[in-house]
Amino acid sequence: MIPRLTGTQGFPPPGPPVVFLKPQRALAAFVNAPDSTSVPEPRPLSERVRGSLHQAIAGVYRNEPDADGALRDALRDAAVEAHQRALRPEELIIALKALLEDIPGGHGAAAAEQLRIRDRIVSACITAYFRNR
Repeated sequence: MIPRLTGTQGFPPPGPPVVFLKPQRALAAFVNAPDSTSVPEPRPLSERVRGSLHQAIAGVYRNEPDADGALRDALRDAAVEAHQRALRPEELIIALKALLEDIPGGHGAAAAEQLRIRDRIVSACITAYFRNR
């Protein structure tokens, strides 16, 4: 049987609230907090890699016969360059997505198909990045 608690039984006596920091210290901790709103400068891929990615992705949108092989090679080159330039994976994805927005063939595809292709390309890019470590 569970005992029933009544009144203040089992609780600390009432008193002033517990304060962990003095107001001056709390304000100083808040003021000295790192700026989480700063966004790092974009670091685009080289013209050569962007060009090969552009051609490969356009080939995927046009459903060309060897588009998957060209895309795989272009993503491998992008991953190698990203590692050489010490780009984080999210920086590579941002650069890739910016490139995807610039390719006109993607805008002609149906929205659902366009999203499916984009997701496939981004997944392949992540795989290439971590495979080439």
